[in-house]
Amino acid sequence: IDNKDVEVKKFPQAHNIKKETFSMIKTALRKVVDDEAGTAHILSMENLSVAGKTGTAQVKDGAAHAWFVGFCPFKNPRLVFVVFLEHAGSSQIACQLAKKILEAMLKERLL
Repeated sequence: IDNKDVEVKKFPQAHNIKKETFSMIKTALRKVVDDEAGTAHILSMENLSVAGKTGTAQVKDGAAHAWFVGFCPFKNPRLVFVVFLEHAGSSQIACQLAKKILEAMLKERLL
């Protein structure tokens, strides 16, 4: 950030989660983007492998909140991010914004 190194902290492995289970979850998160039927397929890019989860949260009044939480690159993640849009209605809107942000970061060589 601002051409400064960022300290990366390693956290201990979560309790009771086997490596195989964690690997399966990561693969499923990649398919959300990579698979043509994935809910975040719009984030599929040739030059960056993104993985994540889409979602909406219903609210009492107005359109649902929309979000996408993701990480990239898939094999050696350097970025974890969330796009959360109040009353946007569809997670596709959050995915479109996430793609614009990631493309801008690539253009600026931040990823």
